[in-house]
Formats: sequence, C-alpha cells, structure tokens
Amino acid sequence: MVLAVENLEPVSRGPLPSQLCNIERLRHAMSARNLDGIVATTDLNVFYLSSFSSIAHKSDEQRPYAVILSREALEHPIAVIADYYLSSFVAQPSWIQDIRPFRAVMMGLDSEPQVDDIERFIPESGQNLSWIGKARSNYVFNAFSEYAFMASGSVGRTSKIT
Repeated sequence: MVLAVENLEPVSRGPLPSQLCNIERLRHAMSARNLDGIVATTDLNVFYLSSFSSIAHKSDEQRPYAVILSREALEHPIAVIADYYLSSFVAQPSWIQDIRPFRAVMMGLDSEPQVDDIERFIPESGQNLSWIGKARSNYVFNAFSEYAFMASGSVGRTSKIT
C-alpha cells in the first residue's frame, strides 16, 4: 500500500508531563547505592529527570547542559543549560524551577558579554514565568565557573554579573 504525502494527517501533540521521573524510586536507588547526588549530562538521563529534550546540533558533540540532584533535596533539582535552550524550557514545561543558564557560543565570542544577552533567548510567552526571573539573575558568562561553583557545594551565589 502506498500513501501519498498530501493525504497524511498532521501529527501534533501537547507538552509532555513536566515531571517524568519517579522521585521516591530515585531516592531509594540513590540510598541503596550510597549516592549523595547525581550530575546527569546524557540526553536521555536529562530528559527523564527534567522533561527537557534538546535539539542536537551535531550528533558527535556533547550537549551543553546538566541536571544536578542532591539526595537530601531531590525536590529542588538544578538545571545548568546553555542560554539558547531557555526557549525549550518555555515550550516544554519542567518541574525544575532552578535553571541556571550560561552564555554559549551562539552569542559571538568577539562581542563583549552583556547582562541582557539572555533576553534574546526568552520568547514572549515565557517572559512572566516564575522561574525566568531566577534564571536571569543566575545568568553567567563562563560555564566553567558555574560548574565549579556548584561543585564546591556552595548554597548561595558568591558573585553577580556586573
């Protein structure tokens, strides 16, 4: 049987659930393995833990994001993402409310970083979301410094963008 392309019905779906992972099961698995935390960086693990599905720019490159969970605070995960992924979090809601974007190479390395660089990645429909304000205040220009900051175990930010 041959189907003509013009006869195909368009497929559309709404957003996925904002939380796919089973927190109690995750807590039990972490306890059983004596894990204090998880830093997930692979696309499938990040998707399961956050409902965030990114577009791969090149299949052989690491994607610039991570989901960080502490066994003691599983209800408060952190997502570290390249700034250009903010619109993906607007389009596909996530249960993660602490999103920490960093300036990525999409901004042109020859231009001086600006605090409002992040605005070009926030669609109009996301301007008033509760987590966007915090994402703006957590915006950093150097991803390495953000990862190092989080790995240090600090609870609050020690520096702001000036």
